[in-house]
Amino acid sequence: MAEIELSKALRDLPNRVLSAKCDERTDLFQNVTSVLNNPGVNASIVKGLCKVIGTTLTKYKDTPSQILVRNLIVDIVKQHHDVATESLSSVVRTVLNKEILILTPQKSAKYSLIALGWTDLIIRNGDYNSNIFKTEYSKLVEYQSILYYNIFLSCNMRIIEMAEKLLFDSWINLENYILCSSTIILKEPAFNIINFLMLLLRFEHFKGHEEYIQKRHKSELFEHFIKSIIINKTKPQSSIVMACEPLLTIITQKDFEELIHPVLLKSILRSPEMAIRVMGLIFHKLNIDLSEYASSLGKVLLHHLYCKDDIVRGESLETLKELSLKCTTVDSIEYLLKGIFDTLDGHNGKITVAEYRIHLIQVFSIVIHI
Repeated sequence: MAEIELSKALRDLPNRVLSAKCDERTDLFQNVTSVLNNPGVNASIVKGLCKVIGTTLTKYKDTPSQILVRNLIVDIVKQHHDVATESLSSVVRTVLNKEILILTPQKSAKYSLIALGWTDLIIRNGDYNSNIFKTEYSKLVEYQSILYYNIFLSCNMRIIEMAEKLLFDSWINLENYILCSSTIILKEPAFNIINFLMLLLRFEHFKGHEEYIQKRHKSELFEHFIKSIIINKTKPQSSIVMACEPLLTIITQKDFEELIHPVLLKSILRSPEMAIRVMGLIFHKLNIDLSEYASSLGKVLLHHLYCKDDIVRGESLETLKELSLKCTTVDSIEYLLKGIFDTLDGHNGKITVAEYRIHLIQVFSIVIHI
């Protein structure tokens, strides 16, 4: 009898899952759930069921159907933990690489949110004493960072807020938060990793989780920031740099002097077209006095006010403005004013484009009124 029920529930399941009408899916999934404790359900069947779950990502668009899938994930993880955890982790990786990443940003965000929910269910119902779970957990957290990064880049605030709420609800449990933080901090620096770390840090600031990352992993945070944002050979999007506000606002004078300033200076000298805009965005979020760096950093920026590259010229002006707004001493302001005036006066080559002369005058006006 048990074999008949199992055969009936699983017969042609991949096709039936995709072809069933919305009102037929409840019975279909209930039948599958009812046989999960059947002695005939082996590792191969569990793996097959997990693959079937993956096929629903872009096909099940209505909320009731998505809930059926989520409930099945919970049941299969609880009853066949190790095999299901490993298989579902593999399924998330597959849909991420073969489906989500090839979609348009808005569609990618939508399906990334669904897949993010799947990873959350696997983690919430996982056995933390299982060696399989420990191995897969590290992968799942990295998948979460990629999925959230996709969502973040969509600029769809409704989906971004839903994703953040999902993660924040999970991190309210201090043990979960610490495990997630200590796992993601060990990953290789990348845009998705620094973005996820900033989300964790922002959660700390909101919830007051003993400032775990800020106190215990501050040096690692700076390492991720420097490698991902400042010296990365790929130019980061402005939104990614701005998302680093939770870290930038707590940078001290000592942090900037010892860690940030030397790397910024080296980066702008090596590759100004990559570094100048990033520098300006960083300055904008800092809460420290940059007067003593007006000479070292200002000199490079002033030099690029009359370079041939239109984009670099414009970014130099904006960054110079941000630097001047963070300077408080008379000497630093005078240095910047003189540099701007000399550029306007043609000491380093005449600027004939009216737009840039106007922009220089505007920056001059901002600096002189500081």
